[in-house]
Amino acid sequence: MHTTSDINGGRIAGGAKRALAAFALALVFGTANAGPAPGTSIPNQATATGQQGASTVNASSNVVSLSVGTGTVTGTFGAMLESNRTLGNVSPSTTVYARHVLTNTGTASDTFTLSAADLGGGYAFASA
Repeated sequence: MHTTSDINGGRIAGGAKRALAAFALALVFGTANAGPAPGTSIPNQATATGQQGASTVNASSNVVSLSVGTGTVTGTFGAMLESNRTLGNVSPSTTVYARHVLTNTGTASDTFTLSAADLGGGYAFASA
């Protein structure tokens, strides 16, 4: 007596397993994920750790937030925020400017509202 798994050396059962695996992968990779809802705030903060002599130095940038826009627009939205990561050694009582560049990487015109906050940590903060 033959069973289904015995027919053609088990190739029917193996084919069914491969088809099921392909279907599962299609569900995983074929699912589209929507972007964040309009009005969602996306925060970003840079952190750095370094050595100054025998001491470990930690620093954090201010938090920069991007708000997702509303309305119907043709094109795609995208933004890239880059900060200066090469501040090096800073002497006491020295003013340091940490430049940030916000680039619209999308294909649609957009507006961006940026804000800065002093996070404390013993550093004087000013926004220019």
